[in-house]
Amino acid sequence: MPPKVRQRGKKPSKQQKLQQEQEQVAEPVASSSTTSNPLQSQADFIPLNDDNTAAAAGEEEKADGTPNWVKLGDRPSKAEHEAPFGYVDAELKAYLRAGWQRVVELEAQGYVAKSTLTTLAAAGAGSHTNGPAGQGEEDDELALLLQATLKEMDGKELLLSTDPDTSLIVEGILHRLPAKPLRVFVDRLGGNFVTLSKHRFASHVIQACLSTLQPAVTLEHATSQHFSQHSHLSNANGKGASSAAYASDTATIVNEDGILRSATQLILDIAEELSADTGVLEGLVTDAFGSHVLRSLLCVMMGKNVQVDTNASVHSAAAADLRSRRSAKFRIRKAPTAVGGAPTSTISAEELLVLIPDLLFNRAAILQKEILAEASVDTIRRWATDAVASPLLQLLIEAETDSLNSVQDGAKWKGTLVDNLLNGFISFPPPNLTSAEEVQKDSYLETSLRDSVASHALQLALERCPITTASRFFSIYIRSRMAKLCVHPAANHIVAALIRRLSTDDLEGVLGEMGKVATGMVKEQMVGCILAAVERVMQLAQRGEGGEELVKGVSEVVLAGFRLKSKEEEGDGLKLLVPAVLALKTRKAYLHTYAARLRRGDGEKGEERGSKRGRDGKTKTKGKKSSRKTLESDVEEDENPYTMDPTYELPITEATIQGSLLLQSLLRLPGPAVASRAPPKRTFGRPQPPATNPTPAQESWGCAMVLDSLLSLPTLVPFARNPTSVYFLISSLTHPSPSSPSPTAGLDWIQANRRRKLQQSLINTLPSYCGDKYGSRLADALWYTVDGYSKEKIVKTVIEHDTEILKMPYASYFTNKLQLQLWRKGKVREWTQVVQAQQQGLKKEEEKEMAESKWKPIIVETKRTKKENGKDGGKEKKDKVDGELDSILDQI
Repeated sequence: MPPKVRQRGKKPSKQQKLQQEQEQVAEPVASSSTTSNPLQSQADFIPLNDDNTAAAAGEEEKADGTPNWVKLGDRPSKAEHEAPFGYVDAELKAYLRAGWQRVVELEAQGYVAKSTLTTLAAAGAGSHTNGPAGQGEEDDELALLLQATLKEMDGKELLLSTDPDTSLIVEGILHRLPAKPLRVFVDRLGGNFVTLSKHRFASHVIQACLSTLQPAVTLEHATSQHFSQHSHLSNANGKGASSAAYASDTATIVNEDGILRSATQLILDIAEELSADTGVLEGLVTDAFGSHVLRSLLCVMMGKNVQVDTNASVHSAAAADLRSRRSAKFRIRKAPTAVGGAPTSTISAEELLVLIPDLLFNRAAILQKEILAEASVDTIRRWATDAVASPLLQLLIEAETDSLNSVQDGAKWKGTLVDNLLNGFISFPPPNLTSAEEVQKDSYLETSLRDSVASHALQLALERCPITTASRFFSIYIRSRMAKLCVHPAANHIVAALIRRLSTDDLEGVLGEMGKVATGMVKEQMVGCILAAVERVMQLAQRGEGGEELVKGVSEVVLAGFRLKSKEEEGDGLKLLVPAVLALKTRKAYLHTYAARLRRGDGEKGEERGSKRGRDGKTKTKGKKSSRKTLESDVEEDENPYTMDPTYELPITEATIQGSLLLQSLLRLPGPAVASRAPPKRTFGRPQPPATNPTPAQESWGCAMVLDSLLSLPTLVPFARNPTSVYFLISSLTHPSPSSPSPTAGLDWIQANRRRKLQQSLINTLPSYCGDKYGSRLADALWYTVDGYSKEKIVKTVIEHDTEILKMPYASYFTNKLQLQLWRKGKVREWTQVVQAQQQGLKKEEEKEMAESKWKPIIVETKRTKKENGKDGGKEKKDKVDGELDSILDQI
């Protein structure tokens, strides 16, 4: 080896070298001593000059009888946090992975596991089979595989639940188990739910247990009457299956091995174990993993469907917060394929019956009181700012406010969660003063308006509080500050929620202030407050409270925000309303960005060159002549007509979701009523005298200005083929009906002339989009909304262009509804009857969706003991009541 090059600096002396050698020799000796006896290295150091500490340590040794260094060995180590019940063998892990891969393969071939969810789906559909017809043997193979897996897991449930690799497989297996083995698995976890709830991986296993126990609870207490009253009935005979067919799988079992508790009793015992210690329960609220378990437990006991896919519909908010985004990313990255719930049937999880006994519902109310028993105002406000505890606080607010009315006075709201979060804003409201500066504002509420975490709880509290409180809060904290709050990433949601609750008088002042700051919202592409104002005006107009002034006011806000001119001011002012609102750009910004679709004059030269830049990259300043030319070119650009090619495809930046939602809300507004025409006078051949009073220009506001903009566009085909813009075209074909019996004067909800012209325009271009993936949906909506004469015209148009239409991949979805075979055979009467039957079926589906829009838990009364009913039967009083268990014990 080459000699080591000496570094710069003073040469070490012999004494320093000797000290370094002694230190190197002492290091391995110390390490060996620590490895041989690790408890000695953890012993506390007691200084000799500290007599008090030494005396205290001596007293502790005498009291316990154990030396201090022995106690230090009881400290929790890293292994106790990661694997509190021990580690899983590598052989068992390999077996579970191989078995799970086989389960996935069998399900890919069409096999269905007999889980609690599939059993409930079969009961709701009126069938007693747990799988597809003719697959009994194949289902047995899957069932035997799951049984063999459960035998290998016997006695090791706690170990497998806390392991990062096997816990995901355990979750998948739980979603495929019947009620009886599922209850056995949950029973094995008894007594350790607090430890499991605080574990990173086992907490999700507890959530899987609760979500799969919910269908089992429904099967225990549901009857055929409950299934028949539910929305999904049997198409064959209209009879629902009774849960008695599954009683052997859900009833309480008593034998020499012990008592297998029912699903209802298991959930009650889980709640009892978690709430046994108040300190532990408060710790679960702020625990990163225990908070999810508490939310799942409350949702199950309150009757909220936790089986819902969070991306399926709007009413899935109950299950949306049960798993965090971080957990979802981990499952995608680490989990094996198809870890989620097993495929049930054609019925979605949302449509399944959710039924709870009153025992669970009452226990949920008790659990809420136990969580909030020692929670002060400061504690509640601290939970609102905590990213872990805030979702649980929102669930508690929803459960508490469901029993209260937002119209009630503040006396019944005193001491509630909403009142405590707002620091007595409901029970002790501030006085109504002329200026908002005179009122002392709460610094916590000021901060929560702009906080990314606390704003969620504050928004929910303001949505559920009394209407007078929301109006007072808006006047103190929001009014005259909308220019900044409406474009804030967090505060704009609270402002929009408050606007949706304002009265007619308050909304008039808000529209005046919003018109001045609407352009800033459009430039920042935050139009949530404008959308909320449009929706609130629509609600007030449907009730008959808002008149023509409110609809005109909100229309002017939209025009001012996008820098557009009304139809009365400029003939071509509303032409760019739909493209500009859809792109969320002002008129000038839209023309500057998409100026390629401006029809240039014949004498105009090619496209203008871009502005010159200097060496530093900055644009060179222009002189007076060049600036004058630029101004003239802008004027010419405004004068050039707007055009669009039918084959053009809208990019993502030109079709935004927020813009489409705003256009749909504008289309639900009423428009100006058509002025009544005087009957024509009979002149008997004499020339008609000229009219003394010229007819006034037709007004355009509300939904009328959007319809006029659509009619003035050169083509609608690019909007019909876009997945975002097609929705507002579908909304333009239908009109809402006012809820008040007496319509408001000056308002017309139908706009028959404009909608009829729009329908004819879409019929003329039908062959261009009816075979598209998204255009076929517009064609379906057009077919169901037009009259009989227009339907005949649609059929003739399709037959004329059948060669072109049938080449498109999605054309058959639309053409199958037209019944072309009957029309071509000349059976017009039969064709008319079939078309009318289609219309009646569509109305029934709409009524069914309206009935299912509101969620309400189905609570059934469980059996009670004779002593609770007031009759002394000589039995001992029980703390936990279970109807099925009592009946079995009576027989014994």
